[in-house]
Amino acid sequence: MSTTCRHRVRLWFGPHRISEYIGENAAAARYEAKMRRRFPGLEVTNEPLPVSADAVDYSPADLHR
Repeated sequence: MSTTCRHRVRLWFGPHRISEYIGENAAAARYEAKMRRRFPGLEVTNEPLPVSADAVDYSPADLHR
């Protein structure tokens, strides 16, 4: 069983998610930093994923952000 923590990084244009990346903590942090530099006016979120989360597991709150 892997102990690596996965994170989900998302790029938002207002309420619309326009990009998503899932990877281990260090890779997700690098991706987040790159997205913040490339798109300084957009919101970027970086959230840890539960161990049992599926890569495409969206909560209803994500759809109505």
